[in-house]
Amino acid sequence: MKWFGIALVDPEETRIPTPVGQSCGFCQEPIGAGDRGCTIPHVGDGPVPDVPYHFECHMRLVTGSLAHQQHRCSCYGGDEHDPPGMTLRQAAQAAFRYWLDHREDRPC
Repeated sequence: MKWFGIALVDPEETRIPTPVGQSCGFCQEPIGAGDRGCTIPHVGDGPVPDVPYHFECHMRLVTGSLAHQQHRCSCYGGDEHDPPGMTLRQAAQAAFRYWLDHREDRPC
């Protein structure tokens, strides 16, 4: 994993220039000059490309959707997905904000 637009804490991590114009692997929106995120190697047929993700889109893949975090998705017997009327990126941003606000280890 390589990071862009983020100050690194671990000196072992790799920081790369922001891949402006490339499509995010989750929301398919282009990465902008001021965006932060990471690239993740994707294995498929042929070479293994590093695919960029907006930071919130990457975190959405880790934390789950807003409905998942609120236990309203099929994992918990519900049928909700990402909030209606939102783009995938907006839904990822909403899920990330919710996760930040509801983490167990957040400071007082």
